[in-house]
Amino acid sequence: MPWQTSRIPPLAKQMPSPHGRLSRMQYCLRPPVALGYLRVGGIVAMRMILALVALVLLCGCATKYQEMGFTGGVAAEQMTADTWRIRARGNAYTNGATVQDFVFLKAAEITQANGGTHFQIISAGDASRASTFVTPGTSTTTIVGNQAFTSSSPGSVDTVIKPGQDVYIRILKLSAGQQAPGATSAAEVIQFTGARVRRE
Repeated sequence: MPWQTSRIPPLAKQMPSPHGRLSRMQYCLRPPVALGYLRVGGIVAMRMILALVALVLLCGCATKYQEMGFTGGVAAEQMTADTWRIRARGNAYTNGATVQDFVFLKAAEITQANGGTHFQIISAGDASRASTFVTPGTSTTTIVGNQAFTSSSPGSVDTVIKPGQDVYIRILKLSAGQQAPGATSAAEVIQFTGARVRRE
């Protein structure tokens, strides 16, 4: 019997919540790539990339603002008396803008914790990582009487991008009205960027 191709519904059914939108759990459980299955003679053969399944289970949501860990986060390391390195990493559900927010917010927090008012970005580098997962194709031949029927399924290649940023900053202590080239106010970053960063 020829293979019939159909689709798996998202892991979290898109049922509206009482507030008319998906709950956080429903949103987080949807995988970043489409998964399919093949129905062969009534037997469902799942086609999943094992690494992506592990990613869904371990990193079901975008990386939150947290100390650096297995699923990402942000870390600060002091390099000199007034210079720090800020490292931020996200998982496959995290976009680049969120990682930049992590860097700016951590820089602002470090600045205030060390008695500074502003910080300058000395240098910045992209530390994003790309992972490629390959699912091989399959081919099955069924012999009926003196006839052979061959059904095949093509393989697939999926690429997952995990954003990252490495930034070096210099802490400044500016008096009221004093300015410095490229100086960013730590208080303003905490007020505006901190309001949109997810911590829970």
